[in-house]
Amino acid sequence: MNKISATFIACMLICSLFTPTVHAQTKQLTIAFYNQENLFDTIDDPLTEDSEFLPGSKAQWTNERYVAKLNNMSRVIRSLNNGADIVGLCEVENKKTVDDLAHYCGTGAKQEAYGVVHFDSPDPRGIDVALMYRKSALTVLYAYPIRFTLPHADYNRTRDILYVKGELSNKSVVHLFVNHFPSRREGTAESSYKRQFVAAELRQRVDSLLKKDKNAQIVIMGDFNDEPGDSSMSVVLKTACTLKDAEKTGLYNVMCPLKGAGLGSHLYRKEWGMLDQIIISSALLTDKNKMQYVAESAGIFKEEWMLEQSEKYKGQPFRTYVGSKYLGGFSDHLPVYIKLTLK
Repeated sequence: MNKISATFIACMLICSLFTPTVHAQTKQLTIAFYNQENLFDTIDDPLTEDSEFLPGSKAQWTNERYVAKLNNMSRVIRSLNNGADIVGLCEVENKKTVDDLAHYCGTGAKQEAYGVVHFDSPDPRGIDVALMYRKSALTVLYAYPIRFTLPHADYNRTRDILYVKGELSNKSVVHLFVNHFPSRREGTAESSYKRQFVAAELRQRVDSLLKKDKNAQIVIMGDFNDEPGDSSMSVVLKTACTLKDAEKTGLYNVMCPLKGAGLGSHLYRKEWGMLDQIIISSALLTDKNKMQYVAESAGIFKEEWMLEQSEKYKGQPFRTYVGSKYLGGFSDHLPVYIKLTLK
């Protein structure tokens, strides 16, 4: 061996001693929820009350307006942390509208294909919940709608809860629940029993999962039409607003700190409310599992282009309609999101 070769080998050995060990990189996953505010197609469905959103209706819901809506909503989802990986949706009319939205979200440079989970619900207007996901991020193992009839109600049909069990890219299993609780249209107090009833049904499903596996990784999301401190959420569903209490109830409402700071996802009578929430099981708060909630990552996605710019309404969500007046905006709700670390 000549002197040059010997010197080279010696240098390589010395350098290797000071080269840091390369650990497997962790990935971050973004899960979001977004109320679509009446994402209807233009086709008349004789089985639902969709006459409000048809070309001949007062709203004049044309194909051009439908396409503009898809462009707007997909822009938000694509922009949210460079594209949300898993998105819970509500106020979608049918699978076609979700498929169309997934197509628009998956178009453009470097955009990945999105899959869809949807079931028609018995809601009179035909508005449903759904899940959209990047196929590279989630593999759906199985899914089904949780259906129930509201007691003591003239209109006892309501939206299903969508349950999805999936496997993430790191092979860990996640349980997802997408919700749209009964509205407050009759009055907050008068309709509260409906939301409490649905919350009890949801808690029963959660308890069933935790009984089988106390470390079950659960993410609950939705428009709950109640605040984090209302009885349906804090008493019936037993979502905790502190990490300490989450150890007892098994569920942590990550939106509580944002609500405490005066923030919200929905504006009503000039006051921000936190109707849209994401709740996680306490297993996601520890570093023992392959998936962990990124502390304080919960947020409300709120860009200037999603908001009203006129002096009178500046800062309010830029909606598609106000009454029957077409504005061409997005939604009356802002999307909420969290980040999870995959190990």
